[in-house]
Amino acid sequence: MNRRPHELLEQRPEMPAAVIAEWIGWTRGMTVLKDRVRELRPVYRPVDPASRTVYEPGGTGQCDLWFPPVEIPLGFE
Repeated sequence: MNRRPHELLEQRPEMPAAVIAEWIGWTRGMTVLKDRVRELRPVYRPVDPASRTVYEPGGTGQCDLWFPPVEIPLGFE
């Protein structure tokens, strides 16, 4: 067994910390391992394509159209 959590997360980034503990032969408290796995998991998790929006300064703008009321004269007065 003696595998490292890094190796397991690289193969299966969603593997629960309890399963990782079994695979690596973890005999200590689970809190320490869970905290470490929580820190490492984002490194090995694939990028979510829906969350890749990046806004650079000045790259986005908003223009609201505002039409003030205008009186249009009709006829000859």
